[in-house]
Amino acid sequence: MGAHATVSARRLSEIAKGRMLTFTCIGCHGLRGIDVTYPFYNVPKVAGQNRQYLFNALMDYRKDLRNFPTMRAQAHSMSTRDLRDIAAYFASLRNRVRTRTPLFSRSKAKAGAKLITTCAACHGQHGTAVAPEFPDLAGQYPSYL
Repeated sequence: MGAHATVSARRLSEIAKGRMLTFTCIGCHGLRGIDVTYPFYNVPKVAGQNRQYLFNALMDYRKDLRNFPTMRAQAHSMSTRDLRDIAAYFASLRNRVRTRTPLFSRSKAKAGAKLITTCAACHGQHGTAVAPEFPDLAGQYPSYL
């Protein structure tokens, strides 16, 4: 029980620190991690996303493995601890946009279901990642995908 309490306290600390650091993120990703610029500017919804995936993505921007100038600049300007805390904060948010409301007709969804076998291995049958290092795709903007 003591170890669990310590982990929880540490996670709460990461979340609180991450929240303070997101002032540079909210212009595009919004206060609640849900994009405020769609449909004019495609940025992903990060609220409720897997913490490890978010951290890995931020580190990939820092390592220049992902190429988006704004994100690369942000990742290079922060410490590894800062990036970990930001990931913890956005992961802690509830993705309120995730709904079961279909974006496409039933016939298109049925046709797509036949094509997703490979995708589902990492992202799950319904767009919810099967492991923390993979992103959830459920509720993400189709144009971002």
